[in-house]
Amino acid sequence: MLRGCVESLIQQTLPGDLYEVIIVDNNSDDETNDMAQRYASSHQNIRLVHEQAQGLSHARNRGWKEARGKYIAYIDDDARAAPEWCAFIVHAFETVNPQPAAVGGEILPLYDSPPPPWFSDDFERHTWGNDKGFLRLSGAKMGFSGSNMTLRRDLFEKFGGFSTSLGMAGGKIGVAEESEFFARVYEHEPLFWYDPAIQVFHHVPLKNMSIVYRLTRAFKSGQTIARIDRKNFQQAERQKVAKRCLLLAAEIPYRFLLDKQTCRMVNFAKRLNFFTYLLGYLFSAERANFWHDA
Repeated sequence: MLRGCVESLIQQTLPGDLYEVIIVDNNSDDETNDMAQRYASSHQNIRLVHEQAQGLSHARNRGWKEARGKYIAYIDDDARAAPEWCAFIVHAFETVNPQPAAVGGEILPLYDSPPPPWFSDDFERHTWGNDKGFLRLSGAKMGFSGSNMTLRRDLFEKFGGFSTSLGMAGGKIGVAEESEFFARVYEHEPLFWYDPAIQVFHHVPLKNMSIVYRLTRAFKSGQTIARIDRKNFQQAERQKVAKRCLLLAAEIPYRFLLDKQTCRMVNFAKRLNFFTYLLGYLFSAERANFWHDA
């Protein structure tokens, strides 16, 4: 996977002397190190660094600390950037007025095996629509997904980077470390520029297309977003989420019996996924309220 990612970065339309590629090896036990070393020795703008502290947030923090550029862009090792990715990012930062705090675009799924009938591209597609502009929709403060996000370097220095208590760590599923960081930045500089032309294609392995994985990820996402959004833990907000959960709980069995066609199976899966996300949100909100009351 990493080879495809690095090749896509080598083939950018932006001249190579205007950007660098930093590969952070986070205790890999395969051929990652040797392959990355070969790329670094044959391309002056590619560097390999090692981060011993296990976890995606540790690796991402090491990346921005090592970087020498004004803008810090992130892409996952199992993703591929469109040829104009770097050029469009730089263009946005240099031409949009007022200057964005962050720039992001679409993440589109890249499959190596056919998804099951119930699976929706929306599970792995990250988009804010077809029009470019500053994010002003509900949830804008959560910013962009980690495989296609760029922020000014000074913001990392000011706010300290990603929380190391969040994010993937080895085989442990963790999410939303980027959302937590974006939420902190948003309170001071709510200027997140979106351009759908800034595209990344993200690999979706077969294991990510299982019901267990989707529901586990949805539940953990709900938990983490609730932790980030603690100020909305008023009783009215919890009642609103709980009511939505109850409505979905009543609707899902009915939909399961009704939705026999493929398109309806997808709708059922989306409802179940959202229901599990809400459960995670409620679970985290109630725990936070309990400890606060105690």
